[in-house]
Order: sequence, then C-alpha cells, then structure tokens
Amino acid sequence: MEDSTLYVKSKRISVHKSPILEVHHGHVFGTFSETIQTMVNYLPEDQEAIDLLKQPNLAYRLVDLNACPFMARVKARIIGIRTPTLVLNGRKIVGVENIKQALKDVRGLGNFV
Repeated sequence: MEDSTLYVKSKRISVHKSPILEVHHGHVFGTFSETIQTMVNYLPEDQEAIDLLKQPNLAYRLVDLNACPFMARVKARIIGIRTPTLVLNGRKIVGVENIKQALKDVRGLGNFV
C-alpha cells in the first residue's frame, strides 16, 4: 500500500499514587498524586482495525484523534472521519468490515482476514 492512514480514537487512563495526608499541629498537609502510568485503550472496532493493519508488509500511519490538537479533530469531523477510518490511496473506507473488504481487494488475498 502506497499511501494509507488509519484514524482511530483512544481512551487514556492514568493510574495515580494515592495522596498522602499528614497532620502537623492541627494542619493537614498533603502531597499531590503523581501519575505512575498512562494506559491507552481503543474501542473494540478501532483495535480490530489496528490489528488488521499489523499484518506483514502493510505500511500505514496511525492517527489517534484523541491525541491530536483540537483543530485537527475539528477538521477530521468536517471531512467525515469517523473511527475507524482507513484512507487508502485517497479513498476513505469507514468501518472495520469495509476495511477488511478493502484489504482483501487491494492485496488480492481472499483468506487474508
């Protein structure tokens, strides 16, 4: 594939340390929680599309719309990007089932998916 971009949305979940509270002379002091780890999760349909494109010899660019600046998300919405959307050689393919079919057609692999 020459020019392919997959648009998805993620949910980022931050895991924090619990705040530590101490009392000294009647005053409560606390430390702010610090982020230990941020986990990225995708909706099942988005994750399935990502997995399809992880097949050997498939080069693509992954665009996580939730990690993009506000104006990029607005532009994507205006041009009709819903997730998952694969833009393949200028053609917009929306939905994991349509992506599966497009990959079969492009690669000529009936048993690819």
